[in-house]
Amino acid sequence: MCLFFTEDIDAVTKTWICNTNADNKENWVSGDYMKNCTGFHFPVRFGEICVMSLRKLTTSAIYLPEQGDVVLRDNTDITLSEDNDECVMVRDDLKLKNYYDPECWMNENEAVPDLERSPCSGDLVVFPPDATYAAVLNEYVEFDSATYMIRNQRVSEAYWTHLFWSSSYCSEFVFLNDYHTTTYYDELHHGVCRGIDLYDYVCNSRKNWRQVSCSKPVYAKGHCTLFCGSVFLVEADTAFDIAKFVHTLANEGDQIDVYYSVMNVEPKTYQITMTDKGEFKGDSILPAQKFYAEVKTDLKSWGIINMKADFSGFPINTGKNFKHAMGIMLGTFSFAILVFALLYMFYIGPLEKYNFTQRIPAIRITRPKRKTTRLKPFNFAKFENKDEQIIPAIRITRPKRKTTRLKPFNFAKFENKDDGVTSIYGSVVSLEKAFDNPMYGYPVPSTSSGPATEPIEKAEEIEEADNTIVSGSEFSNPLYKEDKTVEQVTED
Repeated sequence: MCLFFTEDIDAVTKTWICNTNADNKENWVSGDYMKNCTGFHFPVRFGEICVMSLRKLTTSAIYLPEQGDVVLRDNTDITLSEDNDECVMVRDDLKLKNYYDPECWMNENEAVPDLERSPCSGDLVVFPPDATYAAVLNEYVEFDSATYMIRNQRVSEAYWTHLFWSSSYCSEFVFLNDYHTTTYYDELHHGVCRGIDLYDYVCNSRKNWRQVSCSKPVYAKGHCTLFCGSVFLVEADTAFDIAKFVHTLANEGDQIDVYYSVMNVEPKTYQITMTDKGEFKGDSILPAQKFYAEVKTDLKSWGIINMKADFSGFPINTGKNFKHAMGIMLGTFSFAILVFALLYMFYIGPLEKYNFTQRIPAIRITRPKRKTTRLKPFNFAKFENKDEQIIPAIRITRPKRKTTRLKPFNFAKFENKDDGVTSIYGSVVSLEKAFDNPMYGYPVPSTSSGPATEPIEKAEEIEEADNTIVSGSEFSNPLYKEDKTVEQVTED
């Protein structure tokens, strides 16, 4: 059985969003304009659906279907232009949508379980204007109808049921194009018709459920998949105020959705679900944990007998992770191909004999100098101790390496005036006193012939201090071939 609505219908709460509009991109092949063709192409046969609507279109040509009805909605605007080269191919696999399919019902509250997104007893059923819809009811599921109104006139339950169970397919429902179809809405009827049969039927009606976008998702009754957010199970006392509980949770943040359900199988038990508005980002997790910790310490004042809570993990984006992994894989593969191509070109290919190194500018790389720690002299300043003894400044320097060099020694004969003993001692010349050079004025010896030195005619005596140094042409070692005693001269 199929149900069709085509035109002006008020939109209030539970809104059907699956449509059969031909100008809806979701119903196009690939969801976008096609290439290598022109014009607007309807499918040859509509398949399971029998009506497709159209309102606004600009194209060069329209190719109508062989089987199926095209409804032109109010304010239709179709323009044929030869200059338009765009091509649209409408899908030929459009099917009737399940009336209880949660994905076909728009709900701004993300915390609403899947089972409660579809209409139930007391809910307001809404089909928005300017669209054509195709819905089907399962004959094995009991439809718990409430009071319905068409054009604000109350109709019998039998007539409403007749519309759903009619076997005339499309013709029976096209006349509803201007009617306002609603049911009375009562917020106290949460979960009235959520039986296990309907739950199995709804959750098994489709296979491609939305992907869970959080780590460690939790179980919530009424959801066909695991839930990202927080789930509270409250066993209530007579003093429990569900409105206060929900409003307190909702005030935890502007980007938080909260919804509660009455669990029929567990009397006096409420299930409260809490999650983020729109895409799950994890903003509702920490406020929910904080609220649970506060309420748990004072259950009696809230009128709660017992309370449990489950919290999911934070969000994960598998789509981005997959793209990131694919990017790494493609980047690595491209880099490997580039390296292989370069090796081939320089070792086997046309650049085998090309001296590539000469094209590279010289680069000078200097090795950093090793830092050498040198000992520096330490200067100790003068300071005074308690005894007021002044200690002079001390300078400690690194000792220089001592180099021993052998120098010739000239021995001169001198006499010790104290005891008359002739001693041999190295010639020591004091730089602080002036003296006459005994060799000054002596002629330069000739190297041609004769002795290297000639005798000095007259000895010169040089007095210096208490010692007498005798300078002559010749002198003999007083110790040579003689037994002389050399006494050590000490200074008194």
